[in-house]
Amino acid sequence: MRLLRTFSAESLIEIYRSQLGIEISDELTNISQVWLYQCEISGLEFFIPASSEGSELLYSALQKFDWFYMSEKWEFNVAINDLKNSRSILEVGSGVGFFIEKAAKDLKKCNIKGIETNRSAVESAAKRGLPVEDTDLENIRRTGRKFDGICAFQVLEHLAKPREFLQSLSELLERGGRLILSVPNKDGFLRYTGDIALDLPPHHMSRWCAFTFKSLEKILPLRLKRLRFEPLATYHIDWFLMAYLHHFNDGMAFPIFRFSELGRKRIARFLEFTRLHRFMRGHTLYALMERI
Repeated sequence: MRLLRTFSAESLIEIYRSQLGIEISDELTNISQVWLYQCEISGLEFFIPASSEGSELLYSALQKFDWFYMSEKWEFNVAINDLKNSRSILEVGSGVGFFIEKAAKDLKKCNIKGIETNRSAVESAAKRGLPVEDTDLENIRRTGRKFDGICAFQVLEHLAKPREFLQSLSELLERGGRLILSVPNKDGFLRYTGDIALDLPPHHMSRWCAFTFKSLEKILPLRLKRLRFEPLATYHIDWFLMAYLHHFNDGMAFPIFRFSELGRKRIARFLEFTRLHRFMRGHTLYALMERI
């Protein structure tokens, strides 16, 4: 593996304070540095130590932002189509249950349930009568139950031990069952956004790309069936523009693009009006895998 960067605990704390107004000092107790490494075989980027993984308190704090648990996501509709022939579906990391709610309406012949370890999110789901349990994968494994469809949307990147997590999911899948995973695409515009709090520990513990998903076939009983890239979402257009303009101008004595805030907003409106943004790669990478 190759060392990419080193972050001091103090720098991470300051990033979270300035960008989100969240205090993460208690999340990094006894940690002075966090290292970002890359696996030279799979391309996976990951942070160590594992103890810098976020706690339930962090996610309870983030849940207060209206953008943290979104009711509509591009990958929800893609997954519904890929799971239309499934009989039993497990969603891992259900949040407040938005996908569960949608799937229950669209896949009426399927038995679906979700699990979530953020208790405040489970309570929110329960108030809406959704089948989301406050439990973890180990408890589900003990029941001996199998599923022919499992989903984990925007979960992998939060885990300090993703291989163990994926191994558990594959053991819960019936042979021929479908595993659906979505993650932020590190090879998209996110690579030009600089140090964003939500893409750093304790929130994110790894960064994924298409090649990494293909490499999973070598270590797990899974076959990659399809990869899809999210078209640029309307609410990400401004972020996308800032990332690429910064990238093009980085290191130039005389930047080739000098857009004011007003200019960028005009470009954003143009892309939205013409729908040209739908031809650009957005935030999320979606993987459909099959248990062999």
